[in-house]
This record gives sequence, structure tokens and C-alpha cells, in this order.
Amino acid sequence: MPFSAIAGVSYLSVQLLIPLVGLLASDSEVAYFKVAFSIAMLVSAPLAIVETTIHPHVTQVFASGDKKKLFSMVSLAGIAALLFSLPLALIFIIFGQEILETFYGLDYSEAYLPLVIIVTGFVIVNLIGPSMLLLHATNYEKDALIVSTGGAILTLTLCVIWIPEHGATGAAFAFTISKVTRALMFRIWAQIRITKTFREGPRG
Repeated sequence: MPFSAIAGVSYLSVQLLIPLVGLLASDSEVAYFKVAFSIAMLVSAPLAIVETTIHPHVTQVFASGDKKKLFSMVSLAGIAALLFSLPLALIFIIFGQEILETFYGLDYSEAYLPLVIIVTGFVIVNLIGPSMLLLHATNYEKDALIVSTGGAILTLTLCVIWIPEHGATGAAFAFTISKVTRALMFRIWAQIRITKTFREGPRG
């Protein structure tokens, strides 16, 4: 049940962004945000691939009680995701304006700043690494659900504050700040929980 809830919260926190931009800003701002977000998502792909690849290994290392190896694995996975995503991120940051105008038209140049903000957020999250995996692959899926829910609430709160005045840029800031904050919280919470578990003996 917690795994389904985590997936649901993560899905809704992203999918609600577009209706919120439409409700609190304008149709053109919705278009800018959708384009920026769809392009920026390419930068998040390496971390998703890395998470899928190392998931069973994280569970195995946790069961073995090797804390140092566990956190080292996650850190290296984050570095790998960063290295794979950085060239694409730099292309979007440096040539994003030209890409938007070439493929979407001159009107979409307004999507450049939201694109840069979201891409920067994904790069930082990639550097932090697959932090949520540390919780939901180590018997702490309920803790992961709490952090995910808190992140969704933060996203919606920041959207309500920033979208009316800043439109797509406000939505991009809200998403990015929440995404990075959630990743850091996953990492910190996992560090505390797993350290305590290894002191007491691994959970079954």
C-alpha cells in the first residue's frame, strides 16, 4: 500500500501543476510550462535508469548490514546520473532559447527561463542521487511516503504563492525547490534511519 501511495502522490504533485498554472495564470503560461517541463524531463532520465538498475543491489547490501557500501553505492549512482545528464543539461541551458524558437516558434521563447530552472533542479537531484530508494528499498517505505506527501504539499503551497504573479516561471521555481528539498530530506532521513537500524541490527 505505501508503494502505491508514493507513486500516486508523486504523480499527482506533478500532474496538478499544469491545471494550477491554468487556474492561477493564463493559457499561454500553461503552454510555456508544458514545453519547458517536457524538455527538462530528458535530464531526469539517467537517474530513473540508475534507480531501476541498482534497486535490487540496494536491498541486498542493506540486508548484509554494510552501511558504508550502501551509501557509497547510492553516491556513485548519483555521480553516474549526473555525468550522463550534464551534457544534455548544458545544451538546454546554453542553446535552450534557440531550441525553443526552432522547434516551437518565437512565441515559446518565454519558456526558456522555466526550462533553465527545471533543468537545474534535475541536475541537483541527480547529484544527490537516488535518495528515495534508500528508504523504500530498505523497509522504510512508510517514511518515504511521509516525505513524498510533505514534498507534494510544499509544491502546491509554493504554486499558489508564486504562479499568480510569475506564471510558468513561478511553477518552475515551485517544482524545482520542492524536488530538491524532497531529495535532500530523503537522503537525510535515510541516513538517520539506516544508521539507527545498523546499530540495532538489520530489520527483516
